[in-house]
Amino acid sequence: MPLTAFALNCSLKASNDREKSSTDRLLADVLAALMQYEVKG
Repeated sequence: MPLTAFALNCSLKASNDREKSSTDRLLADVLAALMQYEVKG
């Protein structure tokens, strides 16, 4: 049974900003780390 991760970003930074929020970067790192365990996000 495959696992799925759900990451919630409650940052107040606008989504159309050129620079990503630190929360966006952190969530991307967490999801990338989980990929080695075949977790989909």
